[in-house]
Amino acid sequence: MTNDTATVFFKVDENLCIGCGLCVDDCRMKILEIQDGLCLMTDAEKCIECGNCERACTNKAITIKVGAAAKRQL
Repeated sequence: MTNDTATVFFKVDENLCIGCGLCVDDCRMKILEIQDGLCLMTDAEKCIECGNCERACTNKAITIKVGAAAKRQL
């Protein structure tokens, strides 16, 4: 779940992402897409921080952190 104070840190490692689209398929909010062979989040405000994209990535190219952990990454 999200709240007004939630912060999301979403990063795709360009060296690991192969553009397979597994993350896109598993995104519950349908806010991920593949552009130029890489995963891209199109609307961070709609992210519900479920972590499905990170778990779906077989190459471990996606890192997602929420709350205080995300704020330390910014």
